[in-house]
Amino acid sequence: MSGNIQSSAIVQSAKPALGALVDEFPRSLDPKNRITLPSEWRMALHLETGSFVYLMPDPLKECIRLVPRDIVEAEMAREADGGMFGDLEDEDADETDAAREFISQNMQIAILDVQGRIRINPRLLASASIAESTAGAITEVVLHGCREFGRIWAKDKAPKPQEFDRSAFRAAAARFSKRRGGAA
Repeated sequence: MSGNIQSSAIVQSAKPALGALVDEFPRSLDPKNRITLPSEWRMALHLETGSFVYLMPDPLKECIRLVPRDIVEAEMAREADGGMFGDLEDEDADETDAAREFISQNMQIAILDVQGRIRINPRLLASASIAESTAGAITEVVLHGCREFGRIWAKDKAPKPQEFDRSAFRAAAARFSKRRGGAA
């Protein structure tokens, strides 16, 4: 009997690894400010109807960052090591708490509907200078994969695709590899 319980626990904890968010996808916001996530991204993130991703202003660029649930939850678990209230003896506890609250207030849980769409709230759209769609005007956006997360850009603000250059690609790969502690 205990063998069955143990094997059941193993099956429940076995979670498929997330794939990378890559490529570029032009999209349009519908009048309800929804975009369809690329099927490639939905497959990479194992998203099904009713599952969700997090959206937030990108801290580095004028766009919206789409962050997989697993990444946000892993970050929350790292923070939770200090317990529910964190380190109350920490001199910066108030600032840390304020920062956590500020970031959380500017995030959104975006639930996938049956057509593979997520709705983006107006405040996030404004943070990225993306106009809301209306019945008469459709807003064009571009989704860029950044491996661990995606970016949603206003079409006119999105970085333009660059012509492939092998030496530039190699330099970028070497830089990324060094940051990760590997060899290019």
